[in-house]
Amino acid sequence: LTLADPNRHFSLNAPLFFDCLSFILFTGQPKKSKNKNYSGRDFRPDLNMGVGSFQSRTLVVLVCLIGLLVGLWPIVSGMFPVTFDQGRDWLWVKNQFDLGRPSLIGPAGSIRGVFFGPLWFWLLAVPYLIIGGHPLVMTLFNALIVYSGIVLAALIFKKHDQKLAWLILILGFGSPALHGLANHAFSQHLLPILTLLFIYSLVKNKFVWASLAASLMWHAEPPIAVFSVPLLIYRAIKQKISLRVMTLALLAFVIPFLPLLAFDLRHDWIQLRSLLDFLAG
Repeated sequence: LTLADPNRHFSLNAPLFFDCLSFILFTGQPKKSKNKNYSGRDFRPDLNMGVGSFQSRTLVVLVCLIGLLVGLWPIVSGMFPVTFDQGRDWLWVKNQFDLGRPSLIGPAGSIRGVFFGPLWFWLLAVPYLIIGGHPLVMTLFNALIVYSGIVLAALIFKKHDQKLAWLILILGFGSPALHGLANHAFSQHLLPILTLLFIYSLVKNKFVWASLAASLMWHAEPPIAVFSVPLLIYRAIKQKISLRVMTLALLAFVIPFLPLLAFDLRHDWIQLRSLLDFLAG
């Protein structure tokens, strides 16, 4: 396995993406303002680029494929970091199969004795079971999660503005920062796709799904997930949801915490006591 500095790789390829993005945004026929009182020109980005819709989509797909190739090439070539976090997670996943039982906790948090939820370890068990324990498999699975978040964002915004969805795809697959996330497996990389699902479900008044997504966010990054709770409560009060929906939403929020609760029951409430000690100073 070859370890390499991903920033060097991205710095070499970033100009390609910025050139493609500049072409998409600023090439084509300037729009004329619909406001008759405005005699100037509208310089807002024209994603049609003066060509037909088919050609526009083809170009967007081409830019995304090039970005995906640049992002995946260092991974399949073995140029990705394997640090303490990746080694720890892979060992935990291996132990699930060696011991014959799923983990009840996830990675350790910053507070001693407190853990994330086990969602990350459970998800990593899928590629481990299918292909095996090579670090390349874990990294490719992580890349799938990161890039799926870009596609999900584009699909959500496509219903409102197709051009905005194209722009999201270009910015996402052309972003060196997102390629950097795809380059190393980490539980926090679940947060973007879970946040998208949470916000989309909340806006669509799907409170049960929003509660489930908010709860799973605690498995990825609890310090960020804590902000989802007041948003969920505020939206529920504003929409005056029924008692039935409130009960189902509460169950959807509590169920993902059951593994952590089972772990505490088996270990003398170690997480609860650690959290109380931390709050007490």
